[in-house]
Amino acid sequence: MTPANTRELAARGGDGIHVQLLWHTTPSPMRPRGSTSTPRSSDLEGGSTMFGKHDNRSSRPNLAARMGRWSAAHWKTATFGWLAFVLVAFGLGGAFGMKSIDSNAPGPGESGRMDRILEAGFEQPAGENVLVQSETLRTTDPAFEAAIADVVARLSKLDDVQNVRSPLGAGNGGQVAPNGHAALVQFEIRGDADKAVDRIGPVLDTVDELQAAHPAVFVGQFGDASKVDALATAYGDDLGKAGLYSLPVTLAILVVAFGALVAAGIPLLLALTAVFATFGLIAIPSQVFPVAMQAPALVLLIGLAVGVDYSMFYLKREREERAAGRSERAALEAAAATSGRSVLVAGLTVIVAMAGMFLTGDSTFASLGVAAITVVAIAVLGSLTVLPALLSRLGDRVDRGRVPLLGRRRSSGESRIWGAIVERVLRRPLTSVVLTGGLLVTLAVPALQLRMAVAGPDTFPKSLPVVQAYTKMQQAFPGTALPANVVVKAPNVEAPAVQDAIRRLERQALASGRMQAPITVDVNRDATVANIAIPIDGKTTDREAEAALALLRDRIVPETVGRLPNAEAGVTGTAAQWKDSTDELRSNLPPVVAFVLVIAFGLLLVAFRSIVVAAKAMLLNLLSVAAAYGVLVLVFQHGIGKGLLGFSSTAGIDPVVPLLLFVILFGLSMDYHVLVLGRIRELYDRGESMDDAISNGIKRTAGVVTSAAVVMVLVFSIFATLSMLFFKQFGVGLAVAILIDATIVRAVLLPATMKLLGEWNWYLPRWLEWLPRLEPGEPEPARDAAPAATSA
Repeated sequence: MTPANTRELAARGGDGIHVQLLWHTTPSPMRPRGSTSTPRSSDLEGGSTMFGKHDNRSSRPNLAARMGRWSAAHWKTATFGWLAFVLVAFGLGGAFGMKSIDSNAPGPGESGRMDRILEAGFEQPAGENVLVQSETLRTTDPAFEAAIADVVARLSKLDDVQNVRSPLGAGNGGQVAPNGHAALVQFEIRGDADKAVDRIGPVLDTVDELQAAHPAVFVGQFGDASKVDALATAYGDDLGKAGLYSLPVTLAILVVAFGALVAAGIPLLLALTAVFATFGLIAIPSQVFPVAMQAPALVLLIGLAVGVDYSMFYLKREREERAAGRSERAALEAAAATSGRSVLVAGLTVIVAMAGMFLTGDSTFASLGVAAITVVAIAVLGSLTVLPALLSRLGDRVDRGRVPLLGRRRSSGESRIWGAIVERVLRRPLTSVVLTGGLLVTLAVPALQLRMAVAGPDTFPKSLPVVQAYTKMQQAFPGTALPANVVVKAPNVEAPAVQDAIRRLERQALASGRMQAPITVDVNRDATVANIAIPIDGKTTDREAEAALALLRDRIVPETVGRLPNAEAGVTGTAAQWKDSTDELRSNLPPVVAFVLVIAFGLLLVAFRSIVVAAKAMLLNLLSVAAAYGVLVLVFQHGIGKGLLGFSSTAGIDPVVPLLLFVILFGLSMDYHVLVLGRIRELYDRGESMDDAISNGIKRTAGVVTSAAVVMVLVFSIFATLSMLFFKQFGVGLAVAILIDATIVRAVLLPATMKLLGEWNWYLPRWLEWLPRLEPGEPEPARDAAPAATSA
């Protein structure tokens, strides 16, 4: 089939949807190119299309249109049913509580195998350290000794503390720093390690009291449970700040976009109800499948973005149709059949993209996938049900609460600024593609240097007392806070041959220059497992720590305990765990990317029945994502702007960020693509020339795309100002990608490539004509009486 023949003879209403207006197949069935006249009524009879026949008698409105029509007719049921759903979901979530992933659970790779050996062979309570340090006093000074004795005495009285080891005790010389100005009091939290964070509060309060009682020395705590508690506190504080700042920013943008308080409030309220419902729903399955600590922040981020976007698409189209002269009911039906379908297709694409996270095999990504899919699905449901219900009830009263100056801006929705840009792009399409494509490729080049590194405690907010203690511990006892652990499992680890191998391991470790004393050895009761803790250089996830870990795994362990017969040996610890997790994520990245690309391509192919549209969308989205990766490398590895964003670590990008960014950006960018392409296809199928359809389609969607993009960019930018490095990287990556996607891609590359391709844009090979057709849309309502004036 030639490109010219791929154009369907069915008129399309809305964002690329078939409507029930079918051109005659008799001579002169279509208007001349560029004509904007309305087809004669005699031309609007049923007929065949190039892809088959449409029968008006059997034609049904699409799913989004049917949902909108039902909701409008049953507005009370839709509205109060939605409120009941949100309240019940949130209430159930509060009753169950959200269960987080156990940070101590064994992970992948060698470290995971060793952790399972330790878990089976040892009772492993959470270990904690209290650092006592002074720049002037030495550990032998009376004031220093008094502080240590007080720390030991007070901690020993706590019910949840066990095995308190004083640095002044016999055989504990390794707990005193070589310079004599620091000492460690080591102890354990009674009970299971995964429950220790629930019992750490009184211990932290006691340490604060000790610091107040001994101002001459520094007293601080760092350990397994206190680290997790601090991390949870930091995430919680960041989530609160994100919500506090993002809501007024979003509302302000919506007020500017709609010029009325009622219209501005509806998208924000729908987005918030979707977020609250998701908080409740994901808490229920978390009892069986715990969620990642980042999940609530992701729900807020994605929920606000898509919830506001989808509502804006719908509401803007309804207001545009009213301004064009349609009745309230006709305008709502047109919006439901057009923008409603765009919301459905875009939401489905986002959900499918998010589903790619399940292919990682990682519990963190799986839980983030569940959270993101849930909030997107709820946002789509709200946009297709409660939104038309509210609009049917409010009618033109949705324009109430007009803001002076802004309230008079209601128009057809066309943008003069973007229109002028698009017209220039269409005059020089090849130049536009070369220049903007070259710019994005230039931004993407640094992505080749992308290095993944898990954010260690040194990247946490410096204001946290636990981080201050960790920093001082690293200086006084390098590597002690988060050591590498060599695990040896044998029939008898106290046998002479095993003990000799362990001593050789210790000597080689210290001789390497990358590992420090004190090296400690713990043996379980059955003498079948030995846990050798070795402080290593570096900050756990930086290159020094990676080099020390590689030395242990590749040379020292194989040459010592690794040679023991009938024994198993390996390395775990924080550095090893993060290294193995990162390696697994790298290996899972290709199948995830392939899954998202194939499924998204298939959805667009079915939605637009064009292999060119689908392939071009994949390429443009990949270019946007690659450019965002390049900016991440420039900022978080080369340090450009780190003073402005308030971070110091340039070790690399958190392993969660690249994959999460890919699936989210690929999904979110489809929102704009479906909306813009759908409107272009609609105008093209109504008889406009390709240039006019491109120009008018982009101008008519520019307002809503710009407003939605501004909401996303500003909300994501707020995350870039938060304290956790993960949020900074995530926020910068998303903000940059959405900014690129809504400007360079949609306003320049998309129209320029469509101009160059011409009729080939709608090309579908004959061998793909078996593809299913999406349901036909609503018949185009008559242009009836102009809307009545609404009161302010």
